[in-house]
Amino acid sequence: MRDELTAREAHGLPIPSDVARWIPISEKHAADIYEKLYTGGPQQSQIAVGPLLHLLRDNVRHSGDKTAAPHSPRMHLYSAHDSTLFVLLIALNIYDGIWPPFAADFRVESYRDATSNEKYVRLLYRGKVQKLPQCQTELCSLAEFEKAISEQTVDSAGRAALCSLPETAIRQHSSASAS
Repeated sequence: MRDELTAREAHGLPIPSDVARWIPISEKHAADIYEKLYTGGPQQSQIAVGPLLHLLRDNVRHSGDKTAAPHSPRMHLYSAHDSTLFVLLIALNIYDGIWPPFAADFRVESYRDATSNEKYVRLLYRGKVQKLPQCQTELCSLAEFEKAISEQTVDSAGRAALCSLPETAIRQHSSASAS
């Protein structure tokens, strides 16, 4: 129901008044369910966004490095559903308690210090700079960024291996990680 109402609202289509009052309630319920699903332990995040974090990390590592990646583009653009963005925000510990609105954006900017050659990462969600809790400042060193996402980052093969685990093994691991 939430997706139907959000799509109608975004495209200027009419929403019956007796249904419109349910939009905030449905968004709150959807957010509560997703938050419970993906804060149980690292494996849930790994399955949901582990490969995306792996790709983002690799792209930041190789940005501006013409020797390692001579044909690397200066910009990468991805499109994702709100539910993917939701889990990404949870995995990064920057979820604000609100379901990502229609057409929300998330940016990962890469910087390099001209003197030290050290790389830095800056995250923006809906135009606002986000500070990862594990980073000293909003401009996070690549080493801090990699450490912050290391628990959730997994390549496609690792995700496939996690998906083949019995559900009880994932729950047991998540319970052990949370304690």
